[in-house]
Amino acid sequence: MNLEFGSEYDEFTKEVEDFCKEYSGATITTNDKKFEMHDALSGNASKKSGKSVGRSEWQKLLIEKGYFARSIPKEYGGYGGEPDIIKSRIIAGAFAKYKVPNAMGGQGIDMLVPTLLEMGTEEQKQKFIRPTIHGDMIWCQGYSEPGSGSDLASLKTKAVDHGDHYIVNGQKTWTTLGQFANKIFCLVKTDTDCKPQNGISFLLIDIDSPGIEVRPIITLDGEHEVNEVWLKDVKVPKENLLPNKSGLGAPLGCLDSARYGIAWGAVGAAMDCYDTALRYSKERVQFGRPIGGFQLQQKKLAEMITEITKAQLLAWRLGVLKNEGKA
Repeated sequence: MNLEFGSEYDEFTKEVEDFCKEYSGATITTNDKKFEMHDALSGNASKKSGKSVGRSEWQKLLIEKGYFARSIPKEYGGYGGEPDIIKSRIIAGAFAKYKVPNAMGGQGIDMLVPTLLEMGTEEQKQKFIRPTIHGDMIWCQGYSEPGSGSDLASLKTKAVDHGDHYIVNGQKTWTTLGQFANKIFCLVKTDTDCKPQNGISFLLIDIDSPGIEVRPIITLDGEHEVNEVWLKDVKVPKENLLPNKSGLGAPLGCLDSARYGIAWGAVGAAMDCYDTALRYSKERVQFGRPIGGFQLQQKKLAEMITEITKAQLLAWRLGVLKNEGKA
């Protein structure tokens, strides 16, 4: 099933799907080994054979088409289109469905940039957004700590005021892809004389700063995807603090922005699974007929499309509310 967003989106949907069909299974290439090591950074959505496109060329093409950085103003390096959550999610769904490589992703693009657009100073927007969406700044997230995961108000990392800069001490953990990053956006305690959740600030830190050490955490499958980040007497300029945003508003807003996009990507991937299952049910023959002709298989396919449709409607409704400024 294809969810109908309304006639005003029909032409746009066709345009995106035509593009996706052309680049289905494409592979992003780069001379930088760092980006080849993880799909979230390289943008590769699959290992299928298809067109081969350079990373910088692909990033530029997607911005020019408005399939990436769509609502980011041109003065910050984006496409400069009007914000439209539905169009953004049509893109996410189609890219997932047709296994098209995304633009180079990561937490800086998915989480930090929307937060800067809403809450950052003009200087911060000019300094950080363009190099982030063009892949020159790679960010990781410094939220979780030992003993402070969901309960972010209990975090212990402190940033002490030293005039024109802060001195930061503490530890972050489960830092995804920190081994590839050159920047980290961190939650730090800047005020201990108030409610715990009110004394938290959002600080942008150069991960190559003296005093920062990234240590690998090897997971049970033997992979190195997450890390510990230790900060000892790290000097950070005061202009890197998100202004007037103490408390959990900025970090939770960061998560809201990312998770809504993830939802549409999951819906697109689910549709691809359903299409594959449906096609197989028509091709696989047992007992003299396609297995899709048996009641049990029909029931399973019906249950799949029912659940996917429910997910589409939920995400679509949230998109409408976000476009109206109600979510």
